[in-house]
Amino acid sequence: MKLKPLGQWICDVCGEVIQSPKDGYVQWNRNLNQEIDDFVIVHHFSASPKKHNRDGCYKYDSDSDLESFLGERGIVELTALLDPGPYHMPEYKTMVADIRKWIDFYRRLQLPYYEEARQYWEEAISDGYFDDANEIYIYLPEKLKRMIEHYENK
Repeated sequence: MKLKPLGQWICDVCGEVIQSPKDGYVQWNRNLNQEIDDFVIVHHFSASPKKHNRDGCYKYDSDSDLESFLGERGIVELTALLDPGPYHMPEYKTMVADIRKWIDFYRRLQLPYYEEARQYWEEAISDGYFDDANEIYIYLPEKLKRMIEHYENK
């Protein structure tokens, strides 16, 4: 499905497109150690295709509007989930249980074309599309856009 980079997302609950940032929410879950162990992007209740259900597309209780996680303010919000800094937490403690999940979440909200390219990721891996590419190359926006163009009509 075609998405506007950093303007549309795929809801992690219903799989439908979140049409604009104002229509979305970000949510996270905390484990027994109070570490964040999951992140999702979902429809705001008013925009949810599942609003006939009591919870709509909501999955967790900890949440904030999607618009707060975009642009420069979004970088501050996202990194505060990882580490609020020494002023608010003088003794460092891991805030996120799985850094790789946080990085994926960060890329979805800050990296152009990443959200749309995720749809093709497994197919690209099995096709060998990333063979000989380094750890940076596959995340460059122009490479993500090229990958989308390669797979969207298959």
